[in-house]
Amino acid sequence: MQYSELNEKKIFGTSDFPIECRVMKDPDFDMMPHWHKEFEILRVESGVLYLSIDQRSYKMETGDIAFIESGSLHSGILENCVFTYAVFDLSMLCRRKSDAINKFIEPIMCRKISFCEF
Repeated sequence: MQYSELNEKKIFGTSDFPIECRVMKDPDFDMMPHWHKEFEILRVESGVLYLSIDQRSYKMETGDIAFIESGSLHSGILENCVFTYAVFDLSMLCRRKSDAINKFIEPIMCRKISFCEF
């Protein structure tokens, strides 16, 4: 299977508000490998989530938060896990240029900076 076939082509939010937030409570859900152009923030509310991001594995427990960069292949296996997530297009913040956008947002979007692992 090719990487392009794992692209989740879902539209998140609306064109005016390109953010989707949800709570995942399905005990039989496993997050199949996928990627999308949007960024994702995920927080474990309870239980355990074994999360894989770009072939790195993480054991996430209650209160842990993951930031998944645009284009990162990710998947997960849940153990009695409830998690919340927000999927969003970070470029929505770049519609108006500012020093803060240039300093903080654009380097994230261009993968010039990355976040620490836990």
